[in-house]
Amino acid sequence: EVLMWRKLFEIVGGVVETVVGGVVEKVVGGVVETFVGGGVEKVVEIVVGGHCSGIVGGIMRRKLFGIVGGIKWRKLFEMV
Repeated sequence: EVLMWRKLFEIVGGVVETVVGGVVEKVVGGVVETFVGGGVEKVVEIVVGGHCSGIVGGIMRRKLFGIVGGIKWRKLFEMV
């Protein structure tokens, strides 16, 4: 099952570098693997201070939150 994603919500601190057509290309200060075709092709992790949240098997398991430089992120993803 291929899930489509809305554009990322704006992130406090501007940590999202590029979002194109629902594709997350890069997140500064963290690690996000590529979304292709609007779906999740591989495990996606955001690494923040050694802690990880992930999306596995194309299913959103949890809303992703993080702390970067003391700034709390807003909700990252919503399903279409």
